[in-house]
Amino acid sequence: MDLETLKEAAERTVFTEARIRSWIRKKAIRYVKIDGTFYLPVGAIDELVSRNTFEPSVKNNVEIRT
Repeated sequence: MDLETLKEAAERTVFTEARIRSWIRKKAIRYVKIDGTFYLPVGAIDELVSRNTFEPSVKNNVEIRT
């Protein structure tokens, strides 16, 4: 299993280390803690985003404008 630090994950994505730590506190993301340091399995953020992605509701080909 490939692991990355929170800093590496933050640099690779649009999310901050603080946001990633928040997900860890909420147990919303897969992680491992080794000798007091948190690591994420590579792909854990992608999994979190996929689980929380919702498709727009489109009825009768009507576009909803905001």
